[in-house]
Amino acid sequence: MNFIQLEYFKKTAECGNITMAAKKMFVSQPAVSKQLKLLEEELECKLFARRGNRLALTLEGELFLKHAKEIVSKVKNIKDEINFSRKKVSGKLAIGCGAVSAKLLLPNIVDKMIKEYPDVEVSIFEAETNEMRELLESDVIDISFSAEDLRGGSEKKIEFKEIFSSELVLVCSEKCALARMRKVSFEEIKKYPLITYTPDTGVYRVLVKALLENARIILQSRYSETMLVYIEKNLGVGIIPEYIARLKSLNGIVVRKLDTDIKIHMGINHDVSKPLSPAARIFIELLSAEYGK
Repeated sequence: MNFIQLEYFKKTAECGNITMAAKKMFVSQPAVSKQLKLLEEELECKLFARRGNRLALTLEGELFLKHAKEIVSKVKNIKDEINFSRKKVSGKLAIGCGAVSAKLLLPNIVDKMIKEYPDVEVSIFEAETNEMRELLESDVIDISFSAEDLRGGSEKKIEFKEIFSSELVLVCSEKCALARMRKVSFEEIKKYPLITYTPDTGVYRVLVKALLENARIILQSRYSETMLVYIEKNLGVGIIPEYIARLKSLNGIVVRKLDTDIKIHMGINHDVSKPLSPAARIFIELLSAEYGK
């Protein structure tokens, strides 16, 4: 058994097709088939079973895949770890995040990371919550930074590390009657048209039971900027994280506290079966230093 066989097996399991796996690894299909055959002969079991046009993992294949992923990840991480011990960080770091984080929270961190560690190749994937879970599970991204713990419903062991929490606040036009109140209740908010985030966002999920079930929603958007345009025109009121209200210029809009303490929790999700690379650890340290408690 060798590392090449493990890589070929892992990629074939991901693709469900030897030809597609071979293309992605820039090798020939017979080369992949030969190594998989040798691997099955050594293990004395079948790792794949054909299901129509696809290859599905057998029970033995499922078990072997778990170990193969860990080994491939650790071997690929050896060079990065050695460089890290010599105070030199290199490698690739793929980060998943939502639209708000991509625009407001990560640009300064990414800029600092690239300047201080030029040998690290950083890439950002803007995605919805469900997409980020899939990207983590398929190893497209190394970590995700989001307002939601992705552990629920995941087959993998996903760990969530909170970086900071932010209370939710009301934002409304300075012309709105709610602007004259110091604190606002949900009962008062329900009297007004609501401008909110889309269902794939963490804020929406936090609010859905408390407010949204009986609310008159006139706009749903993934982007705070879009919401604020409508709010400024007094077409409705919205609830956003306090850090967004603090980081943005709000012309003609006032911020008011809710009479109920509701928070969202921003943090890092990663697969614990895969060790965090030195680059990922440094990125998390930079995030914590900038936004941590």
